[in-house]
Amino acid sequence: MSVSPVDPTIPGAVPPEQMTVLPEPPQDDPKYVTYLGLKGAGLSLLVHGPGNVLDCFEATVTAAPAFAHLYLPTASPCLGRFSGIEGIFVTALEGPAGSAIVVNCLPNGDQRFVVEHLVNPLGGPPSRLRAPWRLGVGAAEAHVPITFGDIFRPARVVPLGHLPGLAHLAAPAAPLRVPDAFGRALVEDGWEATEDRTYFALRAPARNGTRLCMLTGWDGGFAIVSLLTPDDPVPAGPGPLSDPRCTVEDSDGNPVLVHRLGDVASLRISTVRAAALRLAEVADRDLIPGPGPIPGSAFARPAEPAAEPARPPIAMVPKGGNVSLTGMVPGLSAIRVGIGWVVGSGLQLDPGTIAAGADRRVVSDAHFLFLDAQRTPDGAVRRTGAWTDIDLHAVPTTVHTIVFAVAIRGGGHSFAHVENAFVYVEDQVGGAELARFDLTGATGTETAMIFGEVYRRGGDWKFRAIGQGYETGLAGIAAEYGATAP
Repeated sequence: MSVSPVDPTIPGAVPPEQMTVLPEPPQDDPKYVTYLGLKGAGLSLLVHGPGNVLDCFEATVTAAPAFAHLYLPTASPCLGRFSGIEGIFVTALEGPAGSAIVVNCLPNGDQRFVVEHLVNPLGGPPSRLRAPWRLGVGAAEAHVPITFGDIFRPARVVPLGHLPGLAHLAAPAAPLRVPDAFGRALVEDGWEATEDRTYFALRAPARNGTRLCMLTGWDGGFAIVSLLTPDDPVPAGPGPLSDPRCTVEDSDGNPVLVHRLGDVASLRISTVRAAALRLAEVADRDLIPGPGPIPGSAFARPAEPAAEPARPPIAMVPKGGNVSLTGMVPGLSAIRVGIGWVVGSGLQLDPGTIAAGADRRVVSDAHFLFLDAQRTPDGAVRRTGAWTDIDLHAVPTTVHTIVFAVAIRGGGHSFAHVENAFVYVEDQVGGAELARFDLTGATGTETAMIFGEVYRRGGDWKFRAIGQGYETGLAGIAAEYGATAP
């Protein structure tokens, strides 16, 4: 089998004889999304080697700190993206042959970011990766180094929230499962179940053999779904499918044929099987072979791609500095503030948000958002883990400053054990990252830290980088702002 070479000037590239083509895993394998990324991306960066995925990620983020700034763009806990950067996705793998951090760079990805923040620090020269981890380079159609292929085949996908420093990535709600009795009836009817019984698969008769149709939880209910690939047939025209019960929808960046069924009360063996057969019939009737767009999906490709609107450059704010957010984006209406860090095992950090008045005192204890407190009484400030969403137009005039802090849980640790801490502000509507502050200078005695704040100045909203530590933990921050510590 011939293997496409990669650009030999890219660090980590190997000659064609040292590359292989990955076999396609089953569509119901969680690793299938990673495979599609390797198949569809023009360039993939592959940090891999023998060892566990925790060590692999620690080595990766130490070499390239940008990996500390990942977030989850979809409900999938396994698919990450760099904040404010389009077209670049990250997954993690671990198996008996080793582990890997996989970066898929799509054609619309920010190439300058890839080179400056990923390729150069990971590949060098000199490479900042420590042994036994190495950088490999993959090409389109799942062409990868043989060393990575040996790891990929038996590996499993790892949720990004399990990686060091990414525990703040919220896991999605537990997937819906059919009742056990109904699951047993499906198996008796010829359906195959995944080990966790979140998917039941049936190979329905189709024009070219069979089509894999899966019963699974979908958007709060249940549905029959069938995953399409970039090489799959595509809708014959831009109009709706011939059966209005079937649609083409997006799942983690992949187009999927969907036949919605409703809640658990709607599940019957006869109706579920009929829906699977109907979905296969619609695929035969409405899809034709050949390249083309899938309306409403991640694979839609317009003939003339529209130019992306210009984005303001990211303001790298020094400690004590400030920047006008509304000056960067006139009419700015909503922002997301994210904080992150890298820590060793056994260290837990609690992020929080404080809504204070012009006197820098908390408006009320209900505006001191730590632990289980997640929103201010007016709903203008909403915290989810290490993210805080702020509706700037809804913030009452009694709130002048919104502060972002982190406290270490338990004793025996300090911010000397915390690395690559950062805070960033993002335009929640446009998606662009506006400002960032990378913290430095912890003395080794602080057990709580104010990262930064967003505040009013006249008619503007501004961001200030603070980096102020407290030796008295969460209680010290509460006392500073006149709140009762939770």
